[in-house]
Amino acid sequence: MTSDTNRAIFERMLAALGRKDYDAFQTCLAPEIICQWPYRVIEGFPTELVGARRLREALETSLKVFTPYNYKIVAVHALARADGLIAEYTSHSTYLPRGVAYSNQYVGIVEFRDSKITLWREYVNPLIVLEALGPGFAWHEGKGVERNS
Repeated sequence: MTSDTNRAIFERMLAALGRKDYDAFQTCLAPEIICQWPYRVIEGFPTELVGARRLREALETSLKVFTPYNYKIVAVHALARADGLIAEYTSHSTYLPRGVAYSNQYVGIVEFRDSKITLWREYVNPLIVLEALGPGFAWHEGKGVERNS
């Protein structure tokens, strides 16, 4: 069964990300973490990022235009092996440039090694992201979300 330690690490990571505590967020990640979004979130945003520092920088840049996310874990599904879990969670925030509410639902497949997250595959509804941002936006490495010219 999924270990209680790994579940606690995931909960701590998500809470830190939600409150934009990127130092605490990064401590939960293996240096070589692979983060994947099988459904492209926004034009230009990668479907895979490798490395804790790169993931942190991408999320820190992307989330600066949102109020802190209020994540809520809906369910955690244990796996037969102790080094993984599947989590269902939601987020609630505001997209600052337009002052519109942003809420989404996620399913995350997470793997661990040595008390660190090594894989985080997140399924998110990209249509909700686009609805909050409005038309004509793309993600640019190092700059975040910007309107296309």
